[in-house]
Amino acid sequence: MTTDVAPTSGFHGRLFGFVAPIYAKLWKPIVLGTLSGGGFDKELKDILALHRPRGDELMMDLGCGPGNFTTAFAKLAPKGFMAGLDLAYPMLQVARNNAAKDNASNTGFAQCNAQVLPIKRNSIDFVSFCGALHLLPQPELALAEVAAILRPGGSLVGMTFVKGEWWGQRLIERFFNRFLHFRFFPYDQVQKMFADAGLKMEDCTRARLILLFHAKKPN
Repeated sequence: MTTDVAPTSGFHGRLFGFVAPIYAKLWKPIVLGTLSGGGFDKELKDILALHRPRGDELMMDLGCGPGNFTTAFAKLAPKGFMAGLDLAYPMLQVARNNAAKDNASNTGFAQCNAQVLPIKRNSIDFVSFCGALHLLPQPELALAEVAAILRPGGSLVGMTFVKGEWWGQRLIERFFNRFLHFRFFPYDQVQKMFADAGLKMEDCTRARLILLFHAKKPN
């Protein structure tokens, strides 16, 4: 019987520090193309179809990587502010450069562990969590932290990996889990984690092995 490889912060900190220079143009397109059949533009479009920020919100991009979503959401809320947080410092350097090139002046970046957020409770309107939930040793802790920092009525949007439904998908899942330590959740586990954290799943859409979601913190 095969046992899933559990993610570790140290492994992914080193991995994404190494791939930071090629992440946006090579790494993520290959991963998304393999797991969902789409790319960043489609992922963003599908997430915005679930929920989009207003123009003046205080926002956070958790596991921001090179800042693709950070700058995209910041531009949708020009009177708001978007903080990009990531564990891998090289990613943050790329994200800062990309934000400057995109003239996204309403952004800021900081190194942070998603499982322990040094953010004021009940202070954030909108959280983007588009590429890290499946990388965490204890994802339930990160969701509890997100629930704690969101204002009542605040929204969480994001993406994570879910288990395959047929043998070809399960082979791909096994490869990514074994060599890259990506976690693939059973769909009912995702629902339970959100409910246990006190977040209400509003909507979701699935593309192959990827689940896009919108959840809210109840008022």
